Amino acid sequence: MTPSFWQTRILGWLDKRIPAQTQYQLDMSNIFIFPAKFGLLFLILCLALFLLGSNYSNNLMLLLCFFLVALFLINLSASYSNFAKIRVQIGRTNPIFSGEEATIPLWFSHRGEQEDKLPYYGKVHISPYGDKIHTSIDPQHLTNPAHISIAGLPRGIHKLPRITLESFYPLGLYRCWTHLQFKGEVLVYPKPIPCPLNTVMAEDDGEFAELSSEESGIEDFDTLSPYQPGEPMHQIAWKQVAKGQGLVSKRFSGTSSKALWLSIHQMDSSNIEQSLGKLCWSVLECNKQHMRFGLDLGSVKISPDSGIPHVEECLKALALYSSKKGSERRV
Repeated sequence: MTPSFWQTRILGWLDKRIPAQTQYQLDMSNIFIFPAKFGLLFLILCLALFLLGSNYSNNLMLLLCFFLVALFLINLSASYSNFAKIRVQIGRTNPIFSGEEATIPLWFSHRGEQEDKLPYYGKVHISPYGDKIHTSIDPQHLTNPAHISIAGLPRGIHKLPRITLESFYPLGLYRCWTHLQFKGEVLVYPKPIPCPLNTVMAEDDGEFAELSSEESGIEDFDTLSPYQPGEPMHQIAWKQVAKGQGLVSKRFSGTSSKALWLSIHQMDSSNIEQSLGKLCWSVLECNKQHMRFGLDLGSVKISPDSGIPHVEECLKALALYSSKKGSERRV
């Protein structure tokens, strides 16, 4: 029996007990409660008082024991009812580059119609499942959202880890906790590696010819067309905008005939991660220089275009290159 075996069994049980959702209302179906370390010491103290009071027929000691036991039981109800007020929802998780920390936004709210009159008390500790490093928030003074960071994710697409929430309110006798599985993924792009910008141009006969980046800016004004979201700002015809004609973009002759490509075949094939990193840097650099470019990854080809949606499509293709299934894993 290895720890990984138990981890697998526990995660399988949690998948049935607390299935993945986009938001949770904490209740009996997903809350666990058990005496904390301080609570166990508290019980030992109660037991010691009971034994001493019984052996020496000391009613005051027995009365103190019964009082502490009653306090212990009342604390159980108070801990649960406070923790069960929490409602938590996940926000949008943005893609990151390899080496960066992924940030998961969590939005907290109250339960009930009169939410202002039902604040929860104490601190809530949040951490990825199995991680000892946690973030503590005070729900009464929280400015949504709270952020959880995850480090060390390799290139690819990853399911979100379970998020652990726990509270020891009010006296620290009980630990109330839950392991929530939110629906969502973290997309990790390759780490950009600076390199000389090397593009190729697809000619009409389909063959590639070398083209330096400086040549791409030689274009003559041709016509105007409706603005498309994601197009570079310098292509917007601001004079027409000032005249109240709406957003239109300037088109240049030669734009459609030139097809700049970033190709993985131009990279060193001995280290695929470095090649993807250089392509990632080239995609960002082409976008920075407002170049219209395509991406050739062999089995995946993205036609030349420009704008933020095109850049995101290229980066996603680089993130999933040759490991669309293999890179998916639970973190």
